Amino acid sequence: MNVIQIFAGRASNGQVVHEELPVRKIDDCTYELLASPGLAENVAKGDLIRMHSSEAPVEIVRRGGNVCVQMFVDGTLTPDERTQIEQSFHSTLQGSVDGQTEQSMCFSIPVTVGFQSIEHFFNALSTANPSASWSYGNVYGVDGTTPLNWWSGNESD
Repeated sequence: MNVIQIFAGRASNGQVVHEELPVRKIDDCTYELLASPGLAENVAKGDLIRMHSSEAPVEIVRRGGNVCVQMFVDGTLTPDERTQIEQSFHSTLQGSVDGQTEQSMCFSIPVTVGFQSIEHFFNALSTANPSASWSYGNVYGVDGTTPLNWWSGNESD
């Protein structure tokens, strides 16, 4: 397993923000993501990506069929709270918990589970944990509202 640093955005001071992700190297600049990111957008576990520069978003070569969900909390999550969320996730949805910190968790869920099931789980989680908010990491475009539609085979840019 290799690890790469992908572009995750820019800080308020203009500095590039990177996120380290585990990958399977295909060739010099092509990789399969082995986990969904907690910060970077437009990618998920299983995606085949091409990295032209660490200063710009990656190019999607092929989607891996997973939805990335990123959850953040105001304050902190204790280890017990993270364990409870992880257990609830595994008993309710298919997929994996790909990363966690005291303030965030990221998840990979097969798109075949369905958006309604995903939203039901994470909305219930947010209701039970009012300091928690969640968002899709690879479902909407840069405007935050236009669906990318990769799951229908008609991806929009």
